[in-house]
Amino acid sequence: MQLLPSTFPFGLAAKIFIFTPASATKAAILAAKFDSTTATLSETFWYNVWGFSERTKVVIKRTLTLMVITGGNTFLETFVRMEAVEAVGAAGYSAVWVVAAGLTGSILGLVSPA
Repeated sequence: MQLLPSTFPFGLAAKIFIFTPASATKAAILAAKFDSTTATLSETFWYNVWGFSERTKVVIKRTLTLMVITGGNTFLETFVRMEAVEAVGAAGYSAVWVVAAGLTGSILGLVSPA
């Protein structure tokens, strides 16, 4: 019950970090229209992998950044600062927060206006 009040500021911080820059980005279509008949294999690959709108790219980049920073910080704080914590336990505990950040970014990306 003590964690509940602290979840609201953290949720607001995640929303501001991920959602606000994405909603401020223009939902631009790719500069050059993709033509599958004249595209090379590498152009087709990169279009399929990274051919999202600018807003979606911002959400993906910021979500991945949040996941890496949260996971690394939680792992180091748990493994280094707490006594009798093994690396596997610290990794498992930090994985919970990495998944939470990933779900937050994914859901904010889904509900944000296109």
